[in-house]
Amino acid sequence: MFIIEDRLLDKSEDQVKCLLNYPVIKLINNENGFVEYINRKIYEDVLCFKDVVEQILKEEDINSVVNLMTEYTISFNKNNIISIPIEFSQFIELYNINYINSYNYDFNEEKEIKLRDIFDELIDYKTFIGNMVKIQLAMMLDNNEEIGINNYDLINMIYNIEIYEDQAFYLEEDGLVICLSSYEMGSNIRKILEFKIMYEDAKYYFSDYFLRGVISESTTTL
Repeated sequence: MFIIEDRLLDKSEDQVKCLLNYPVIKLINNENGFVEYINRKIYEDVLCFKDVVEQILKEEDINSVVNLMTEYTISFNKNNIISIPIEFSQFIELYNINYINSYNYDFNEEKEIKLRDIFDELIDYKTFIGNMVKIQLAMMLDNNEEIGINNYDLINMIYNIEIYEDQAFYLEEDGLVICLSSYEMGSNIRKILEFKIMYEDAKYYFSDYFLRGVISESTTTL
């Protein structure tokens, strides 16, 4: 059994103000090299985020103050499977760039869960996910004001959306959430969009590993 402890890097320098919140995974009464690997990876990603921004400020001679923030949630924690999305946000005056890194791990097999692990090997999972995302984008056309994206940008995304092998995603109790960061969607979009594929809607496309090893106890409908 493991627990999640909260850590905070609160640091202010001349141009960079950091409020970086990140998790640390700990096994109760046990030490584990795999857990240490995950914690090190998360910590290094958080530090890299800060260091890259500081380096860019130096190289490009930017005089503005930059605010850096990270926030995380534990979206799935069952069957020795954990999913932790972390949002990385960079604010320069009114300009905002943000993205999500997600840490999806199977402690039973001591491996990172990839999108290709979730779907049956006969399924073109990138095309399937892309089509599901396009359907949800099309549904947004009727309420674009609520999400703050105009129809032109939505239509452009529908025609140009592409899902990659390392696409950010995380698991929830009832669905798989695909994340599209601001830099993936065009210069006019300043927010992260998330698209949830319900397990019930995709159960015939999932791999045996995912159905039995990951979500077997998450929902009784599968």
